[in-house]
Parts: sequence; C-alpha cells; structure tokens
Amino acid sequence: DHWNYAKDLDLCEEVIGEQCPEYLDSYKKVVNGKDLYYYNMFIAKKEVIDPYCEWVFPILAEVEKRVDMTGYDDYQKRIYGFLTERLFDVWMDKQDLKVKESELKVNGLRLNVHMWIVKRAIVRWAYVHIYMGLLNKDMRR
Repeated sequence: DHWNYAKDLDLCEEVIGEQCPEYLDSYKKVVNGKDLYYYNMFIAKKEVIDPYCEWVFPILAEVEKRVDMTGYDDYQKRIYGFLTERLFDVWMDKQDLKVKESELKVNGLRLNVHMWIVKRAIVRWAYVHIYMGLLNKDMRR
C-alpha cells in the first residue's frame, strides 16, 4: 500500500484485539472497506470526543511501544496520523454514529467540510459562526 505498511495495520489490529476485542469487527470493516474519512478533522461535542480519546490513545501508546519504523521515510513515519484516520472511523462504526458532509465553495475552490453528527447533536453554531465568519472576512479583503 502506498500510504501505510500492512504490518502497521496488523499491529494495530493485534493491539485492538488485546485491549478492546469488541472493536475487531468494526476495525476489519474499516480497514477492508473502500470509504474513509481522511485528515483527522471533525466537529463534535466534548461528550463525543472525550470517550474517543480515552479509547484511541491507549491503543496508539501500545502500538508505539511495539512498532519498528526501521527504514521508514519521513512520510511513513506519520504512522499515527494514518492509523487514527482509520481508528476514528472504527470508533464511529462501533458507536453507530452518523456523519453529515457538506461542500463548501471558497473563491471558486471546492472544499469538502465534514460535519460530524453524533446521534441528533450537530455543531451548526461553530460551522455558521466560525467557518462562515472567517470565510466572509477573507472574501471581503
């Protein structure tokens, strides 16, 4: 694979199997699937992010103890970013969370903005006031 070594994904699966085996089905579904939310960017309430962080950081800490990055170039050394792109999707799948995507057009460029919807909670205020406020300010210049 061009973005990740398979051995890193296997190691992550091994750690999940040891720490939280109830997530293995979701892990396999995400890793073997075709869709993925990249870039580790999302908007969600603290009640969503805190449990995710409590779940993901022990996994990453254990992977870090075991991983051998001998021969990795600088790009491949971004292993933890690559893994968390997948792990967030794993966590969302297991928690049965929903995602809302929105397209944003800025000065002729199209950007995909992912707004994470968790059950019925959506952080529209941040999107409308922060993102749109900043964009409007930039467009006035």
